[in-house]
This record gives sequence, C-alpha cells and structure tokens, in this order.
Amino acid sequence: MRPWFRWGAVNVLVNNAGIVRDAQLIKWKDGAQTGMMTDEGFDQVIGVNLRGPFLCTRAVVPHIIKAGGGAVLNASSVVGLYGNFGQTNYVRPRPASSG
Repeated sequence: MRPWFRWGAVNVLVNNAGIVRDAQLIKWKDGAQTGMMTDEGFDQVIGVNLRGPFLCTRAVVPHIIKAGGGAVLNASSVVGLYGNFGQTNYVRPRPASSG
C-alpha cells in the first residue's frame, strides 16, 4: 500500500539511507599494485547513495506538490567534504545529495 493512500498525503521525505563498501581505489605495496576497488563495489554505493534519493524524491514530489507543499531532506556526511581513506566510492555521491 502506498503511504499517501493510507494517510492521505506526503508532507516530508527524508533521504537518509546509505551504504559503504570500503576499498582502496588502488592498493599499492612494495612497488606493485596488489588490489583495486571493483566496479561492482563502486556501482553498489553509487546506486544506493545517489540513485536511491533520486528515485524516492521523484516518486514523492508530485504528491508533495498536490498537497500544497512539504519538504525533502537529504542527509549527507562530512566524509563528502573531507574524504576518508578507502571510501572513494562513498565520497562522490555525498556532495551531490546535498544539492
């Protein structure tokens, strides 16, 4: 059941979900590459942390408009501003979700 059918309107959306898949972009040891972040790990984080809020917001905003107003709140992280070791994939969508 869609929430707006049960309660009549959607006034607020809070986009707060996020995942991490910590991995170094390139792991280097003793002059040689020993590992790297996978495409799958990168795509999972981008999918949840960037595409997820987009999809939820797109679904809810028409109902907020019909209700005469409301709010969309996008949670972010200081990691988006300052970075964090092993979180290249996590850092990229954070500023984007801040709008």
